[in-house]
Amino acid sequence: QNRDITLSDGTQVALGAASTMTTHFSREQRQIDLTSGEAFFTVVHDTRRPFVVGAGDISVRDIGTAFDVRRTGNRVTIAVTQGRVQVSNISHKPGTDQDGTLEVSAGQLVSYDPNASGMTVGSITPEQATGWRNHELEFVDEPLSVVIANLNRYSAQPVQIADTDLDKLSYTGLIRTDAIDSWLGALPQLYRLRVKTSANQVILSDAERPAQR
Repeated sequence: QNRDITLSDGTQVALGAASTMTTHFSREQRQIDLTSGEAFFTVVHDTRRPFVVGAGDISVRDIGTAFDVRRTGNRVTIAVTQGRVQVSNISHKPGTDQDGTLEVSAGQLVSYDPNASGMTVGSITPEQATGWRNHELEFVDEPLSVVIANLNRYSAQPVQIADTDLDKLSYTGLIRTDAIDSWLGALPQLYRLRVKTSANQVILSDAERPAQR
């Protein structure tokens, strides 16, 4: 389930299902560590106490903002719906071609994949950024493994990808978290894969390989 939280400084946080974060507030700084999942922050701005969200290799610093952060393993996306944020790659090595720090504004989306080169910037609407709060997960050209990992935060039955060659299939589209079974049932129309449902899990396998009994 999603959960709404008010932090001690008045900042509002919408925390997604099966998501984990910790807070470290001091007189000098307000630090949030998003260990897994997704959270939307409506920050009470305070120049004397910066508000910073850490998600793996990525650090997001508030500059008067409302923004969403999603962490899937080491992959991170940041969607800004209001104001600006400063996004830093703390694993960035000076002198390389990778971007170390970006400043992004409302309507922009930053995607970080540690296996790719640096951070990429795209566009996003507020409705797309916060759709998960209304049972809608939206993905744009993301690996099927990332889609399934986020889907599993809402699914009653864990979904498992049995064949690694399916992991990197690219998916673009919207999934309703209250209609996951319907989406899974339609997957074989999009990809050459099988969907096997049992009492405890759903397994996706390559349709071109012999089915396991």
